[in-house]
Amino acid sequence: MKIYENWGPPLVTQLMKTSTQLLTQALHAGKIKMWSFAVPLFCSMLLLSSCKSDEASAPAVASFTVDKTAGVLNSTTFTFTIPQVSANAVTLFPYGQANAAWGTVPITFASGSATVTFKYAQIGTFSAVVVTNNNTTDPNGKVSVKNAVSAATSITITNNQSTFSKFTVDKSISRVSPLNNTLKVVTDTVPFGTAIATLKANFTADPYTTVTVGSTAQVSGTTTNDFSSPVTYTVKSQDGASTTSYTASVYVIPVETDNTIKSVSGKATSTASKGAAVAGSVDNVGKTAVLYQPYGTPADQNDSIQVSYAMSGKYSVLKYSGKKLAQGALLDLTSSKALVAFAQDSTQAAYTLYSTVAPKLELAFNNLIPVIAGKTTGFAIAFNVIKGTDVTTLATTTTPTLPTGVTITSMMAGAVTFASGDAVDFTKPVKFTLNVHDTNIGSGVDYQVVYTATVTVLP
Repeated sequence: MKIYENWGPPLVTQLMKTSTQLLTQALHAGKIKMWSFAVPLFCSMLLLSSCKSDEASAPAVASFTVDKTAGVLNSTTFTFTIPQVSANAVTLFPYGQANAAWGTVPITFASGSATVTFKYAQIGTFSAVVVTNNNTTDPNGKVSVKNAVSAATSITITNNQSTFSKFTVDKSISRVSPLNNTLKVVTDTVPFGTAIATLKANFTADPYTTVTVGSTAQVSGTTTNDFSSPVTYTVKSQDGASTTSYTASVYVIPVETDNTIKSVSGKATSTASKGAAVAGSVDNVGKTAVLYQPYGTPADQNDSIQVSYAMSGKYSVLKYSGKKLAQGALLDLTSSKALVAFAQDSTQAAYTLYSTVAPKLELAFNNLIPVIAGKTTGFAIAFNVIKGTDVTTLATTTTPTLPTGVTITSMMAGAVTFASGDAVDFTKPVKFTLNVHDTNIGSGVDYQVVYTATVTVLP
């Protein structure tokens, strides 16, 4: 007969099988009667089948002490002392078992006890406990776990902070946070027309604080206040130990009164123009806008120009025939067009849009040997000079070609008044601005034509 060292379910099965075989052999040999062996065998089988897998033993119940039972969020240090107990694992649950996700502390004993220091990061009243644990795994992989929980100690955590972490008002258009926690002020901005006498604030304060304006409790996103003058918000901590006052001011963007045009440009779309870009000039004093094409452009190429523009005011609008002029709108500018610029405050200014042919400007460096003449293409003038040429003081001669009825009243090179023959620094491209009087449009219109001259030093 075999000797079984590992007691458990496999052994029970084997014993039952062996006993059955022995009984069968004895019965066939007539050595025993069925009734004389069946009862003892049945009882033995019941006894054996009742054998259980290895189970963990119940761990000792731990105890602990803590030096205080109340404190302040993220500030007070609690000291827990746990006498040593026999268990596979011992764990402190500062927030109680129900809030284990907020943090637990595994315990390691030394010299018969363990000391744990802990700061609470949650507000509330918690039932701190120590849990002991024993666990085993039998040969079949079955795990047995037994825990024991200590008596609980109630610990209350409050908050002594009284600050805002966020504060804005409805319709805020501030690009940076309006809240200044150093100066304890809020400075927010809202669009023109906002009713600030009934404005709501959206704020976040430290947990469990109370926020008031005067004696009125404030609810973020719900309570309205009159911000026609600064409003004082008082934040009181949960434990009442501290209060902080904030001064909240709201500024309304003033209404725009600017009804001027910043710039105008176009694109010629007639077949002959081949989609050429059209430069423009705006006179906000004379209330005119002029789109001009290079000298020699036939007048009939003004019959289909896509007009684009920019307004000086952010909220101003340009209208044509009573409707807002769309960017890129196609207009026939063989005749002038009446435009109206509206400011945000509804004040308006009447402009006239013209199209014309500009004077041609040619430049040359007559003092260089040989003389270097620029090449004018559209409104760009290009020069190539040999290596070693000093381009910082080049005497520049101008040769304009004027359409009939057009005069140049003055000229600028960059920001400086210029006359033919003056020295110009061509280290960078230079804009030559011609102030033009054109009697071919309106009753005589003044506008500006800009040429850009670039000098390239050959290698």
